Amino acid sequence: YLDFWSLNLETFIWTPIEVKAPVNSNSVIAATSFALNGKGYILGLGYIGSSWNKITDMWEFDPSNSTWTKKADYPDLIYGEPATTINNHGLVISSAMNGIRTKVYEYDAELDRWIMRQTLTGTTSYFQFSQNVNGSIYYASGNMWKLNFD
Repeated sequence: YLDFWSLNLETFIWTPIEVKAPVNSNSVIAATSFALNGKGYILGLGYIGSSWNKITDMWEFDPSNSTWTKKADYPDLIYGEPATTINNHGLVISSAMNGIRTKVYEYDAELDRWIMRQTLTGTTSYFQFSQNVNGSIYYASGNMWKLNFD
């Protein structure tokens, strides 16, 4: 689906937006997103249908003209990973699909590049969440349910 909506925070009414340049015309699940410098970013359009495809594209949405611009590919697989922002950078915490480690990637919009910042120790999990609260990132791991992409 290519449904795209805007929420008016004063009236709490959703309005459909005409997308002038659609990102990926395939139906996908488990993408992730963050907002940065007045623009929206969606990445990890990587699960299509019943098979895993390494689609790691990222797109920037500019609400001033309702257009999408292709940005630097995400360096890892994505399956609903948590994302947030800190210090004018996007941050994605990426669980390794092989269950070994959890990687932290930072996106620099000015340079349009991803930088691996840290690898967290411990067991990989899915359905995690992260949040920026007063300049600190809080991360909690989720379910240990394993995905099977045969």
